[in-house]
Amino acid sequence: MRALGRRLYTTNAMYLGWWSLD
Repeated sequence: MRALGRRLYTTNAMYLGWWSLD
């Protein structure tokens, strides 16, 4: 379950990065 949370965190970070690019 911890791995899943970590992956979700990474996905969110990537999403935030994309938004920051705008």
